Amino acid sequence: MTSTSTSKNKNIGTKIFEKLTELGVIKLLENGKTNSKSETSNFMPLSLDKIYSDESVTVIALSHYYKQNGDLMADPDMEIAIHKNGKAEALTFQQDNFGIFQQVYDIFPSPKTVKPDLKKQLNDFLNQWLTNCIEQRHSFDSTIH
Repeated sequence: MTSTSTSKNKNIGTKIFEKLTELGVIKLLENGKTNSKSETSNFMPLSLDKIYSDESVTVIALSHYYKQNGDLMADPDMEIAIHKNGKAEALTFQQDNFGIFQQVYDIFPSPKTVKPDLKKQLNDFLNQWLTNCIEQRHSFDSTIH
């Protein structure tokens, strides 16, 4: 089996986790940091903020922002759950210039009601966005810059 076919068979949550690792997110969190920014020439900065953590999951926000009329605009801003089992998943997506806010898990009508189609769509987007960030040479690993 080639590495390409192996990659195709990986679960999307594993792919996202691996890309977060490549960006230096996992190492940064393991070192106790709660926020950071990656800046590369010709591209918007990439910001990371730790939102929540317990023994099984850490939730982060990963964002590109730009200024419009003095206001910071998310382009996009995503909340991501990083599970201790080596998988990660999109929780929310926000795109300010289009007035979009989406979340995969609803609290009502019952706790943690999942929207499976949206979950797939946001995980696919996150996977591609992380690929783009890697190609743009973003990194939260200070040893790389």
